[in-house]
Amino acid sequence: MELKPWHRHYDYNVPTTVCVPRLAIDEPIQIPANAYPDKAALNFYGTEITFWEQRALVRRFANALGSLGVQKGERMGIHLSNCPQYPIAYDKVPKPVAFRTSLPKSANRKVLRKILRAEEEPEKKE
Repeated sequence: MELKPWHRHYDYNVPTTVCVPRLAIDEPIQIPANAYPDKAALNFYGTEITFWEQRALVRRFANALGSLGVQKGERMGIHLSNCPQYPIAYDKVPKPVAFRTSLPKSANRKVLRKILRAEEEPEKKE
């Protein structure tokens, strides 16, 4: 691999590349739920959610999206602060939806409208 200028700032034991495993969309949730069902996946101000509970919540959220009519190929933005609902929503959005994005936490209504309008406009061809 070609060395980049920033690589010289890495510690000697930090790799310049990583191998990303090819996993099905549900596997990053399913694997730890099966291996460590009773271990804490999330801890929010002392309240713990186990891997198995997180798996159940992710599936419930996916079913809720489907019942709301969200279909594959639709775009969805997530506008949540640092809370337990965020990883649950972020982990499950890809199941019925092909594209997901985290919206800026500081975005006000004006900024969110601008983002949504930009998504609705067809791409301009030159």
